[in-house]
Amino acid sequence: MRLLIKFENTAVDGVFSYKQNQLQGLVYNLIRLAGYSGLHRLGQGLPRFFNFSELFLTKGGDLALIICSPIKEVISALKRVLDAKGSVYVGDRVLDVKGLEVFEVKIREPIYIRTETPVIVRIRSDRYREYGVSSELKAPYFYWRPGKYCSVLEPFVVQLEANIYRKYRLFRSMVFKGSYSKGVEFLESMEGRGVEKPIFMRFRYIKTVDVPYYKGDRKISRIGTIWEFELNPGLRRDFLRFIIDTGIGELNSQGYGFVNIVERMGED
Repeated sequence: MRLLIKFENTAVDGVFSYKQNQLQGLVYNLIRLAGYSGLHRLGQGLPRFFNFSELFLTKGGDLALIICSPIKEVISALKRVLDAKGSVYVGDRVLDVKGLEVFEVKIREPIYIRTETPVIVRIRSDRYREYGVSSELKAPYFYWRPGKYCSVLEPFVVQLEANIYRKYRLFRSMVFKGSYSKGVEFLESMEGRGVEKPIFMRFRYIKTVDVPYYKGDRKISRIGTIWEFELNPGLRRDFLRFIIDTGIGELNSQGYGFVNIVERMGED
């Protein structure tokens, strides 16, 4: 499920500058106020089951943000919080809430998606030999992108699909302890893997981007890629909706891998 937040557009010359961390801080604070801070207390390496877009301009010229989650109660609670607050901060800028809309993405075949924020896939050093990564690379991992250290698409696709299935199995096994603010645990007996069908039928690489992340004043380079994909129509609709509402790749709760459905894929 998704929440579209429209703000009064106070951007100068149509430009609203911000750091990724500032937008992440806004979303995290709203989720905390909504009573779902338990989503932040999952163990390291576990997904948080929410995602968000960049700030963008609607066709009507409003500044907007989309927050999405497969947990419908999270989205409903966020709407109540924003209704009550009326305004939010992004960095040192105040944004007045102009409108709120909760909606579900309509899924029609063929199913094409575009990543609106970079997809992050990290290849660990223990997989370098398997994927034919240059032996000169000594880093514990690298951010996958075409032609950098690795000339084939296989590592990207394999890890992207494995990551989605892992997140979905964890989501299906998730239980909350008393209330969402007290934390989350997982059932010991999770649903079996079964046959994991291919998720992506077609790929179209668009570009590689660097979205810097800041820890204090320290800038950290994070390399991601922008894509268009055709999803497998043979997958269950609830699984397809999970993919769309959770995002793809790593670090979704930090705003990476956000996707939208598009009518068609572009031409190379």
